[in-house]
Amino acid sequence: MHPKKLSKPKIEINIVFKITRSAKSPSKAKVANTKNTSTELTAPSSADIDQKETIYFSAIDGEYGVFSQSYDSPFTSPGGIKFATAVQYMMYHKARLCADPDSMKKIQAALTPAEAKALGKKVWNYSDDGWDVFKLGIIMDGTYLKFTSTDALRDQLLGTGRRELVNATPGNRVWGIGYAAEDAEANRSDWGENHLGRSLMAIREQIRCEMRGERLWPVDQ
Repeated sequence: MHPKKLSKPKIEINIVFKITRSAKSPSKAKVANTKNTSTELTAPSSADIDQKETIYFSAIDGEYGVFSQSYDSPFTSPGGIKFATAVQYMMYHKARLCADPDSMKKIQAALTPAEAKALGKKVWNYSDDGWDVFKLGIIMDGTYLKFTSTDALRDQLLGTGRRELVNATPGNRVWGIGYAAEDAEANRSDWGENHLGRSLMAIREQIRCEMRGERLWPVDQ
């Protein structure tokens, strides 16, 4: 039996970064007319990214495992919801976007990143079109909340300087480049989107701007 669909639920998406146009779940009928904000979520053009010393990350136990969505990094959203990892945040908001309260509860109670991810794949009422509109705003929010939750995490991100950050997970061409670190440079012209790496670089620049008393993007207070 499918869970009861909520009517126009308010969702905690882009409450940090006002990037998408709506704070409500888009209906399937309206998705086609909703602006896809993917191109707006790249690393800032003003950032001077150093590609000579690229940082490749993937597994949470690697040297740069902190940049993985599955890295243990508890934080609390502005709405007061606690998350253990950025991937749990992402899957929770995927379920909320799809008006699936049962999955939201299960994901929030997940004990591991793998469990949260598996539950996220079973979200009811999911559509690629709706997810594509909001997914980058969600990952930007989660990344910002994660790396501003403690001084240690913030300093680890800022400590990368202007170096290029790349998710080198083989086969993942959306959040990563689709290649392992050892094969990355030889295949740079065929890289995937690297949305996670680009989001990290964008948030890194946002934090720097805030430390100077400036803002790269509008942020809710």
